[in-house]
Amino acid sequence: GPGIRNLSGLWGAIQACSGPPEALLALLVLEAQVVLLEAGEKQCTLSFPEFYSMGPNSLHKGALVLEAALPPFATSCGWALERVARTPRDEAIVAAAAVVEVEDGKTKWVSLALAGANPLPRRIPTVETDLLGKTFDAQTLQAAAETVQEQSDPASNFRGSSEYRRSMAGLVARRALEKAWEHASGRKI
Repeated sequence: GPGIRNLSGLWGAIQACSGPPEALLALLVLEAQVVLLEAGEKQCTLSFPEFYSMGPNSLHKGALVLEAALPPFATSCGWALERVARTPRDEAIVAAAAVVEVEDGKTKWVSLALAGANPLPRRIPTVETDLLGKTFDAQTLQAAAETVQEQSDPASNFRGSSEYRRSMAGLVARRALEKAWEHASGRKI
């Protein structure tokens, strides 16, 4: 495995078997692209989900991660990260990251990803689609939280049971979406 000093950067932590879920969520919701330099000086660009699905040991021998490219975001975007952990410094039991773009009081774009609610961190496209063109309110966010809980399939471990993780997935998703909306729209729910 990689030496500890190689894990100090973002990509080193992500390529480790247990990368920080918050970093993974940020790259998922921000729709990052990963630029690789392969043997023969050939550059290859992958979406972050493609790169991540390859696993930490699946890169071609000699390939080097050059950069994580993020698309430009409108000033009407807001983002948030919410997490539940045993302590503030502990690995998240469940975490959610959200990006919301608001135009004329309605959502123009929504991106939501969760860690700890499924075997791997992933986006929740059903919720993203359901929230497009809407103004967030308590009922809308509650429906989103319920959808997240329905689509969660967490495993139990020493940090929390599957039931606890499923319940917390809805809670952190709701909180992340609410805060992202408030940052983007300038309005409290």
